[in-house]
Amino acid sequence: MPVSPTPTKPATASRTTWTDTPKCPRVQPELLAKADFHRCSKALTAKGQDTAPCDWYRRVYKSLCPISWVQKWNDQLEAGNFAGKI
Repeated sequence: MPVSPTPTKPATASRTTWTDTPKCPRVQPELLAKADFHRCSKALTAKGQDTAPCDWYRRVYKSLCPISWVQKWNDQLEAGNFAGKI
């Protein structure tokens, strides 16, 4: 009888996944949505395209985040020290 290969984890991990290990600190999905919105807007604006497709990210972070978080992140963006890469 042939030996079946050992099952492995599927390669479906994306950059929006997170773990609680010390080398990979937990990232808030709301923060990722905020960063994704700004990355999307920046990329489409640079191409001269409409940024309407990016509104989905805005709706996600605005529906998940307390207003105080959004304001704090906006202040960080203006100051140039936002935690996410944009």
